Amino acid sequence: MNKFKHSEAISVIEKELNRHGIKCSNIDSRNLGYDIAADLPNGRALKIIVRVISSLGGYTFVRQNKFDVSDSNLVLAVLYLQNIQVNEIYFFPASAWSGGNYPFVYYPYDNPELISLPEYGITFSQKTIDLISRFRSPACIPIMFS
Repeated sequence: MNKFKHSEAISVIEKELNRHGIKCSNIDSRNLGYDIAADLPNGRALKIIVRVISSLGGYTFVRQNKFDVSDSNLVLAVLYLQNIQVNEIYFFPASAWSGGNYPFVYYPYDNPELISLPEYGITFSQKTIDLISRFRSPACIPIMFS
């Protein structure tokens, strides 16, 4: 299984964005809640949260208190490690979760017996991979980052 440090994933995603003329800066996510600040050529600034999925069937999430689905400048970037030589990057706008459309899920965990905090998530599976293909880089770059 591929093991990527969070900082390595950030670096891979920054390089992908830089290849497309998008300037990035690594920031202190402990204070701000996101990992990359990206400045688009049109002057728009994006906040990018980075996650890694290392196998088909993998699930990743962001806590609700760190992920405002109404924020048009917030993006979840997922580095999907298919194998040692093939990595794919997906860029999901936070608004993708606002409609409640599969495969974008929200778990409120509103049962008082549950200790988990509410979260927004996505599963990378055989069933969902085609549904999310429009968010795969580099094809999504001109659409999402223009």
